[in-house]
Amino acid sequence: MTQASAKVIPSPLMGDEYRSVRIPLAMLLKWSAAVSAVVLMVVPVLAETAIPGDTLYAIKVRFNEELRGALASDPYQKIEWETERLERRVAEAQLLADAGRLTPAAEADVASAIISHSAAAQENIDSIRVNDKDEAAIATINLASALDVSAEVLGNKEETTGTSSTSALVSAVSEARAA
Repeated sequence: MTQASAKVIPSPLMGDEYRSVRIPLAMLLKWSAAVSAVVLMVVPVLAETAIPGDTLYAIKVRFNEELRGALASDPYQKIEWETERLERRVAEAQLLADAGRLTPAAEADVASAIISHSAAAQENIDSIRVNDKDEAAIATINLASALDVSAEVLGNKEETTGTSSTSALVSAVSEARAA
């Protein structure tokens, strides 16, 4: 058998000869790792501008915000973060309402998020109240202020539009304020 015929292998299944091809696996792995790293850096950045109904919104809420919350080191930072998340949901609802995209389902989701973020902030306030009543009082005032501003903004939105498109949100903020 000559050396040239050793590279060409007859295939009984295909009827023709075929050649084996070497795949540069190391290079393929390097390129796929580089592409994955770029995607993992770019997609979360792009997701920060997403609003409910957008494709990247789940990444914003379930990845970006959860990661940021996990990185909060002390309870007061967690309270501030939950308050900011609450304000983000209200702002997103306003954007949806202004664009005419605030559906009852989206409104219910935002209302649920407002209640859960205020409850999480309140739990953290209760946990720091044990050790530092002054810090807990400041956090309570900050949360109450954020809820008051949110209620005012949503109330003004209803008055200016003449519709009750954000009534579930006003109810959720009122419920959070009462709690």
